[in-house]
Amino acid sequence: MTWVGGMCESTRTLTKLRTDSTATLKEIRDPDDEIFAEARAAGYLSRTQMVVNDVDRDLRNLDPSGVPAADRLLDAWLKKMKRVVPQLDEMSPSATFTEAERAAADIDKFVQSLTSPEPDLPALTKKNPQLAAAQQRAKQCAPDRKPAEEPDSPSPDPAPTGPLPKAADGKNTAACSDGECEVLITSAADITANGLSVHVTAGDHSVTFRTPSSIMNLGGQSGVAKFGETTCRRRCRVRAGTGRRGCATGPRRA
Repeated sequence: MTWVGGMCESTRTLTKLRTDSTATLKEIRDPDDEIFAEARAAGYLSRTQMVVNDVDRDLRNLDPSGVPAADRLLDAWLKKMKRVVPQLDEMSPSATFTEAERAAADIDKFVQSLTSPEPDLPALTKKNPQLAAAQQRAKQCAPDRKPAEEPDSPSPDPAPTGPLPKAADGKNTAACSDGECEVLITSAADITANGLSVHVTAGDHSVTFRTPSSIMNLGGQSGVAKFGETTCRRRCRVRAGTGRRGCATGPRRA
Protein backbone atom coordinates (compact mmCIF):
# COMPACT_ATOMS: atom_id res chain seq x y z
CA MET A 1 0.00 0.00 0.00
CA THR A 2 2.90 2.38 0.75
CA TRP A 3 4.32 1.92 -2.75
CA VAL A 4 0.98 2.51 -4.46
CA GLY A 5 0.22 5.52 -2.25
CA GLY A 6 3.60 7.07 -3.03
CA MET A 7 3.15 6.50 -6.75
CA CYS A 8 -0.33 8.05 -6.66
CA GLU A 9 0.97 11.07 -4.76
CA SER A 10 3.87 11.67 -7.12
CA THR A 11 1.86 11.29 -10.32
CA ARG A 12 -0.93 13.47 -8.92
CA THR A 13 1.60 16.18 -8.05
CA LEU A 14 3.08 16.11 -11.55
CA THR A 15 -0.36 16.20 -13.17
CA LYS A 16 -1.18 19.35 -11.21
CA LEU A 17 2.23 20.82 -12.06
CA ARG A 18 1.58 20.33 -15.79
CA THR A 19 -1.82 22.04 -15.51
CA ASP A 20 -0.41 24.94 -13.49
CA SER A 21 2.52 25.27 -15.87
CA THR A 22 0.23 25.74 -18.86
CA ALA A 23 -1.66 28.51 -17.07
CA THR A 24 1.51 30.23 -15.86
CA LEU A 25 3.10 30.20 -19.32
CA LYS A 26 -0.03 31.85 -20.72
CA GLU A 27 0.15 34.61 -18.10
CA ILE A 28 3.82 35.25 -18.83
CA ARG A 29 3.22 35.40 -22.57
CA ASP A 30 0.41 37.92 -22.17
CA PRO A 31 1.37 39.98 -19.08
CA ASP A 32 -0.35 43.07 -17.78
CA ASP A 33 3.08 44.37 -16.80
CA GLU A 34 6.47 43.43 -18.32
CA ILE A 35 8.20 43.63 -14.94
CA PHE A 36 5.56 41.35 -13.45
CA ALA A 37 6.24 38.83 -16.24
CA GLU A 38 9.93 38.71 -15.34
CA ALA A 39 9.19 38.23 -11.64
CA ARG A 40 6.54 35.65 -12.44
CA ALA A 41 9.00 33.70 -14.59
CA ALA A 42 11.63 33.75 -11.83
CA GLY A 43 9.14 32.45 -9.28
CA TYR A 44 7.87 29.88 -11.78
CA LEU A 45 11.38 28.48 -12.25
CA SER A 46 12.04 28.29 -8.51
CA ARG A 47 8.74 26.56 -7.72
CA THR A 48 9.09 24.11 -10.60
CA GLN A 49 12.62 23.14 -9.61
CA MET A 50 11.47 22.53 -6.03
CA VAL A 51 8.41 20.42 -6.98
CA VAL A 52 10.25 18.31 -9.54
CA ASN A 53 13.16 17.66 -7.19
CA ASP A 54 10.76 16.69 -4.40
CA VAL A 55 8.95 14.22 -6.66
CA ASP A 56 12.26 12.79 -7.89
CA ARG A 57 13.35 12.25 -4.27
CA ASP A 58 10.03 10.63 -3.33
CA LEU A 59 10.16 8.24 -6.28
CA ARG A 60 13.73 7.27 -5.49
CA ASN A 61 12.74 6.53 -1.90
CA LEU A 62 10.09 4.01 -2.93
CA ASP A 63 11.08 0.44 -2.12
CA PRO A 64 10.44 -2.30 -4.70
CA SER A 65 6.75 -3.17 -4.82
CA GLY A 66 7.21 -6.89 -5.40
CA VAL A 67 5.13 -6.63 -8.57
CA PRO A 68 7.41 -6.75 -11.64
CA ALA A 69 5.16 -4.59 -13.84
CA ALA A 70 4.88 -1.95 -11.11
CA ASP A 71 8.64 -1.89 -10.59
CA ARG A 72 9.11 -1.43 -14.34
CA LEU A 73 6.78 1.58 -14.14
CA LEU A 74 8.89 3.08 -11.36
CA ASP A 75 12.09 2.50 -13.34
CA ALA A 76 10.55 4.24 -16.36
CA TRP A 77 9.56 7.19 -14.17
CA LEU A 78 13.07 7.45 -12.73
CA LYS A 79 14.56 7.53 -16.24
CA LYS A 80 12.25 10.41 -17.16
CA MET A 81 13.16 12.30 -14.01
CA LYS A 82 16.86 11.69 -14.64
CA ARG A 83 16.55 13.48 -18.00
CA VAL A 84 14.50 16.44 -16.76
CA VAL A 85 15.86 17.22 -13.27
CA PRO A 86 19.42 18.21 -14.38
CA GLN A 87 18.09 20.39 -17.21
CA LEU A 88 15.78 22.29 -14.86
CA ASP A 89 18.48 22.64 -12.21
CA GLU A 90 20.88 24.12 -14.76
CA MET A 91 18.45 26.90 -15.65
CA SER A 92 19.50 30.21 -14.14
CA PRO A 93 17.07 32.78 -12.68
CA SER A 94 18.96 35.45 -14.65
CA ALA A 95 17.51 33.96 -17.86
CA THR A 96 14.00 34.73 -16.63
CA PHE A 97 14.93 38.41 -16.22
CA THR A 98 16.31 38.86 -19.73
CA GLU A 99 14.02 36.53 -21.72
CA ALA A 100 11.04 35.73 -19.51
CA GLU A 101 8.82 34.23 -22.23
CA ARG A 102 11.54 32.05 -23.74
CA ALA A 103 12.67 30.80 -20.33
CA ALA A 104 9.08 30.03 -19.31
CA ALA A 105 8.53 28.11 -22.54
CA ASP A 106 11.63 26.01 -21.86
CA ILE A 107 10.44 25.26 -18.31
CA ASP A 108 7.00 24.28 -19.59
CA LYS A 109 8.55 21.98 -22.21
CA PHE A 110 10.35 20.04 -19.49
CA VAL A 111 7.27 19.94 -17.26
CA GLN A 112 4.96 18.73 -20.03
CA SER A 113 7.36 15.86 -20.81
CA LEU A 114 6.68 14.43 -17.34
CA THR A 115 3.69 12.32 -18.37
CA SER A 116 3.25 8.83 -16.97
CA PRO A 117 4.97 5.99 -18.83
CA GLU A 118 2.72 3.26 -20.20
CA PRO A 119 1.23 1.13 -18.85
CA ASP A 120 0.46 3.63 -16.09
CA LEU A 121 -0.74 2.79 -12.58
CA PRO A 122 -4.49 2.74 -13.39
CA ALA A 123 -3.81 0.27 -16.20
CA LEU A 124 -1.75 -1.94 -13.92
CA THR A 125 -4.38 -1.99 -11.16
CA LYS A 126 -6.93 -3.31 -13.65
CA LYS A 127 -4.75 -6.34 -14.28
CA ASN A 128 -3.30 -6.95 -10.81
CA PRO A 129 -5.64 -7.59 -7.83
CA GLN A 130 -2.82 -6.90 -5.36
CA LEU A 131 -2.23 -3.43 -6.75
CA ALA A 132 -5.98 -2.79 -7.02
CA ALA A 133 -6.51 -3.65 -3.36
CA ALA A 134 -3.60 -1.41 -2.31
CA GLN A 135 -4.99 1.44 -4.38
CA GLN A 136 -8.36 1.15 -2.66
CA ARG A 137 -6.72 1.45 0.76
CA ALA A 138 -4.23 4.23 -0.04
CA LYS A 139 -5.67 7.65 0.78
CA GLN A 140 -3.29 9.31 -1.71
CA CYS A 141 -5.15 7.49 -4.50
CA ALA A 142 -8.64 8.71 -3.57
CA PRO A 143 -10.16 10.29 -6.71
CA ASP A 144 -11.64 13.20 -4.75
CA ARG A 145 -8.48 13.92 -2.77
CA LYS A 146 -7.89 17.68 -2.59
CA PRO A 147 -4.75 19.70 -1.75
CA ALA A 148 -6.32 20.86 1.53
CA GLU A 149 -6.36 17.23 2.70
CA GLU A 150 -2.60 16.92 2.43
CA PRO A 151 -1.15 16.73 5.95
CA ASP A 152 1.82 18.97 5.15
CA SER A 153 -0.21 21.59 3.27
CA PRO A 154 -0.90 24.72 5.35
CA SER A 155 -4.34 26.29 5.27
CA PRO A 156 -4.44 29.39 3.08
CA ASP A 157 -4.69 32.72 4.83
CA PRO A 158 -8.15 34.29 4.58
CA ALA A 159 -8.37 37.20 2.19
CA PRO A 160 -8.00 40.42 4.21
CA THR A 161 -10.67 43.06 3.96
CA GLY A 162 -11.16 46.60 5.16
CA PRO A 163 -9.07 49.73 4.56
CA LEU A 164 -5.53 49.60 3.27
CA PRO A 165 -2.80 49.75 5.91
CA LYS A 166 -1.83 53.24 7.01
CA ALA A 167 1.62 54.41 5.95
CA ALA A 168 3.51 56.80 8.21
CA ASP A 169 4.72 58.91 5.25
CA GLY A 170 1.56 58.61 3.14
CA LYS A 171 2.43 58.66 -0.56
CA ASN A 172 5.49 60.85 -0.16
CA THR A 173 8.19 58.66 -1.71
CA ALA A 174 10.75 61.46 -1.26
CA ALA A 175 10.69 60.61 2.43
CA CYS A 176 12.67 57.47 1.56
CA SER A 177 15.77 59.36 0.44
CA ASP A 178 17.51 58.86 3.78
CA GLY A 179 16.69 55.13 3.79
CA GLU A 180 14.01 55.34 6.47
CA CYS A 181 10.38 55.62 5.38
CA GLU A 182 6.96 54.00 5.09
CA VAL A 183 4.88 54.92 2.04
CA LEU A 184 1.64 53.73 0.48
CA ILE A 185 1.80 52.37 -3.08
CA THR A 186 -1.38 51.31 -4.89
CA SER A 187 -0.02 50.91 -8.43
CA ALA A 188 3.64 51.70 -9.12
CA ALA A 189 6.31 54.05 -7.82
CA ASP A 190 10.04 54.74 -8.06
CA ILE A 191 11.81 55.00 -4.72
CA THR A 192 15.38 56.08 -4.03
CA ALA A 193 16.80 55.17 -0.64
CA ASN A 194 20.42 55.78 0.29
CA GLY A 195 21.21 56.08 -3.40
CA LEU A 196 19.53 52.77 -4.31
CA SER A 197 16.76 53.02 -6.92
CA VAL A 198 13.85 50.60 -6.48
CA HIS A 199 10.85 50.40 -8.81
CA VAL A 200 7.85 49.04 -6.88
CA THR A 201 4.76 47.65 -8.60
CA ALA A 202 1.69 46.62 -6.57
CA GLY A 203 -0.43 44.03 -8.38
CA ASP A 204 -3.64 42.27 -7.39
CA HIS A 205 -1.87 39.40 -5.64
CA SER A 206 1.75 40.42 -5.27
CA VAL A 207 4.26 43.24 -5.17
CA THR A 208 7.37 43.42 -7.35
CA PHE A 209 10.59 45.21 -6.33
CA ARG A 210 13.12 45.90 -9.06
CA THR A 211 16.56 47.46 -8.87
CA PRO A 212 19.06 47.95 -11.72
CA SER A 213 20.60 44.56 -10.87
CA SER A 214 17.87 42.45 -9.28
CA ILE A 215 14.17 41.74 -9.08
CA MET A 216 11.94 40.19 -6.40
CA ASN A 217 8.25 39.33 -6.37
CA LEU A 218 6.41 38.89 -3.06
CA GLY A 219 2.93 37.46 -2.59
CA GLY A 220 0.73 37.13 0.46
CA GLN A 221 -0.06 39.73 3.08
CA SER A 222 3.47 40.59 4.16
CA GLY A 223 7.08 40.00 3.32
CA VAL A 224 10.61 41.35 3.20
CA ALA A 225 12.66 42.02 0.08
CA LYS A 226 16.39 42.54 0.58
CA PHE A 227 18.61 44.44 -1.86
CA GLY A 228 22.25 44.77 -0.83
CA GLU A 229 22.42 46.83 2.35
CA THR A 230 18.75 47.81 2.12
CA THR A 231 15.64 45.98 3.25
CA CYS A 232 12.18 46.75 1.86
CA ARG A 233 9.43 45.77 4.23
CA ARG A 234 5.92 45.30 2.86
CA ARG A 235 2.49 44.78 4.37
CA CYS A 236 -0.55 44.56 2.13
CA ARG A 237 -4.30 44.32 2.33
CA VAL A 238 -6.95 43.89 -0.33
CA ARG A 239 -9.24 46.85 -0.80
CA ALA A 240 -12.69 45.41 -0.06
CA GLY A 241 -14.78 44.79 -3.14
CA THR A 242 -12.08 45.62 -5.69
CA GLY A 243 -9.32 43.07 -5.34
CA ARG A 244 -6.78 45.90 -5.71
CA ARG A 245 -3.81 45.77 -3.39
CA GLY A 246 -2.23 48.72 -1.72
CA CYS A 247 1.08 48.32 0.04
CA ALA A 248 2.76 50.23 2.79
CA THR A 249 6.37 49.73 1.87
CA GLY A 250 9.63 51.36 2.75
CA PRO A 251 13.32 50.72 2.22
CA ARG A 252 14.93 50.55 5.65
CA ARG A 253 18.51 50.11 6.76
CA ALA A 254 19.24 46.42 7.23
